[in-house]
Amino acid sequence: MPSDPLDLPPEATPEDRRASVVLAEALRKHQDQIAPVSVDPGLDARILGEARRRSEQLSGNRAPALSGRAPAAGRDVGWLLWLSWAAAIGGAVALWWFLR
Repeated sequence: MPSDPLDLPPEATPEDRRASVVLAEALRKHQDQIAPVSVDPGLDARILGEARRRSEQLSGNRAPALSGRAPAAGRDVGWLLWLSWAAAIGGAVALWWFLR
């Protein structure tokens, strides 16, 4: 078996190292039989264009809330939060009074 030419992490077990070497050698041996992936020259441009368009859509949806033009989520929760805290403190006091 050939030596370990692969850059494997030090925590790899000897079995993993042997399996990786065997797999790499098999791929090298049959490299001519492996069909290269056909590359569409316009595919990268289409993917990049679609990613930019989607990014602009997401940024457009997020921009009004960040700029202050739209109301922020949770703005009207202030009184409910105060009421909840008061009820929790009141419940704790009542429990203390009852268990005393």
